[in-house]
Amino acid sequence: MKQRLPLASKPRPARGFTLIELLIVVAILGILAALAAPSFTETIKRYRVNAITDDLTSSIQLARSEAIRRRVQIGLDRTAGCGVALATVDDWDCGWNMFVDVDGTGTFTAGDTVFRSFTIPTGYHLTHNAAAPNSVMLITRFGQPGTPSERFLISPPEGVAGSATRAACFFPGGSLRTGKGTPPCAAL
Repeated sequence: MKQRLPLASKPRPARGFTLIELLIVVAILGILAALAAPSFTETIKRYRVNAITDDLTSSIQLARSEAIRRRVQIGLDRTAGCGVALATVDDWDCGWNMFVDVDGTGTFTAGDTVFRSFTIPTGYHLTHNAAAPNSVMLITRFGQPGTPSERFLISPPEGVAGSATRAACFFPGGSLRTGKGTPPCAAL
């Protein structure tokens, strides 16, 4: 006859993980995170460039509607003094201000009113074609650009050679188009 063990002496099943199992799981997670980090970095760069592009296009659309509504010229001018050395009038790396060109000079002067300001994340670049003698992009009271076409390049910290670079063009008829890379406005 089989003898039964008392209930108190039955072996209990093990619960939880051993230290070795836990270390193996942590090591596998570390390897997977190291493999995913470079592609995640590129995704963040693309996201930020797209956000700058969206801010720029929405500010141009707002400037168009304000120019038509107010029946005055509206300008977008680069911001200076953000701690970044702006090499030329083409560099808008600090962001831009939208202003009402009350006196009609085509530049921001003491009598003009800034009604919206935009900033750019540090390290990202925005370049304007600066067809005019200064860096101002003007929108006429009819909602059209003051020059034949306005071109902007938005690029990640590595510059226009970066894969996240985008171009934005504002055409005489008032249309606004964006594209990947650095295509000329005629190709958009």
